[in-house]
Amino acid sequence: MPIEPQNFTAEIDRLLRASNFEDAVSLIESFKSQSLNSLDTSDFLRLTRSEAYLKRMMDYHRDVREAADSDDQLEIVFLADIDATNDIDKCVIDNKFVLTDIDDSTMYVFPRLSDEICYSDSVKNIKIDTCSTIPTSFFRPVPKYRDDRIAVFKNARLSYISGSTKTIFDQNCRFMPSRSNYMARRAGSFLAQRSTAELDCAYVLPFPYSSRNYYHTLSEMIYGLRFVNDIPDYIPIVHDEDHFNLLSTYSDLLGIDRNRLINSAKLTGTLIRTAILPDSPAFYWDDKFFNYFRSILRSKYSNVDELSNSPKYVYISRSRSDRSLPFEEDLELKLKRLGFSIVHAQEFSHLQQMELFSGVEIVVAPHGAGLTNLVFAPEGFTLYEIFDANYFMPDFFLRLHHIKANYHCVISDESGKYIEELDITEMSIQNL
Repeated sequence: MPIEPQNFTAEIDRLLRASNFEDAVSLIESFKSQSLNSLDTSDFLRLTRSEAYLKRMMDYHRDVREAADSDDQLEIVFLADIDATNDIDKCVIDNKFVLTDIDDSTMYVFPRLSDEICYSDSVKNIKIDTCSTIPTSFFRPVPKYRDDRIAVFKNARLSYISGSTKTIFDQNCRFMPSRSNYMARRAGSFLAQRSTAELDCAYVLPFPYSSRNYYHTLSEMIYGLRFVNDIPDYIPIVHDEDHFNLLSTYSDLLGIDRNRLINSAKLTGTLIRTAILPDSPAFYWDDKFFNYFRSILRSKYSNVDELSNSPKYVYISRSRSDRSLPFEEDLELKLKRLGFSIVHAQEFSHLQQMELFSGVEIVVAPHGAGLTNLVFAPEGFTLYEIFDANYFMPDFFLRLHHIKANYHCVISDESGKYIEELDITEMSIQNL
């Protein structure tokens, strides 16, 4: 029986809420087959990615069942989402931490009370050049930002399987998706090891959506360090895998004893009596997010002039990765003639990346995790963000309004012939 497009999304959501991944995969396959001639390329790619994700979820649940059946020290735990809790009394006294009880297992800590700001018309703060072509979908309402907060779990445990399914849950088997790996956010059930040890207290950094993604690791896990100096220095800091070696850099910059750092994989059999969980940032960032990372940079360089030798015009290249743009070689040659430095970020230490981006005036880059370093960029710099014609997102367009950036959206086909004409440093670049 044909599937009506208007019913497809609702039916997929219903199946996912019931953790019925097999039927969800079958529905996507049927819909793709039925709508093959009417789907545009971007919709087809999104469906294909969703199908692959659900198949991984099916494999995960199979592995969980098999592991629990073969080892009596492992158990399947069914979790409830508590991210949506809204009925919490918010309070602050002298700008200090104040605990607010929810029940006997969970508390929230409010470091400070800030006004909720709606950024529905946030794009008014971004200087948009008249020659720029910005998709109308970029001008979207942005949700109100919630107060910065910390959750405190009692008798918490960590999920057993590492990789993309790390999370932490309290004694009532509740967890917070915003502090969990991407598979953990949808899985609904987890494999946990029965407790064989106890830890009195731990500061648990958010598990990034993907620990192998630079953007998620920096903006979620590392940003979680912002309250670490407000807790006693004997409390250990629990973290996910650190594939980019960021924790050692920030420990040195923030004066944190590296001996406090504990990989969460070492605690899967440990009951944490009190787990302190800092919040992940707002998806489109906020002023506090920018100020935090900039304050770290300022603490190292009291005089910004020390960074005056950094290049001002930068192209973030992918030419040495498997995600290189098809026209990247020609693009780099033309940008070099305009005085741009070609940067391969993976060859820089994180500290060198901080220094580099703190002095930029113009950045040209493909959309991707490499743009996370713009958190160190100065106010009023200019970004030319390159997208494939089948995939473009407003994420950095909306994030950069906090520092009043000049934003240009560059949409290209595979040949590198741009839909628009660019004006960079008063020179016109056509058909790159």
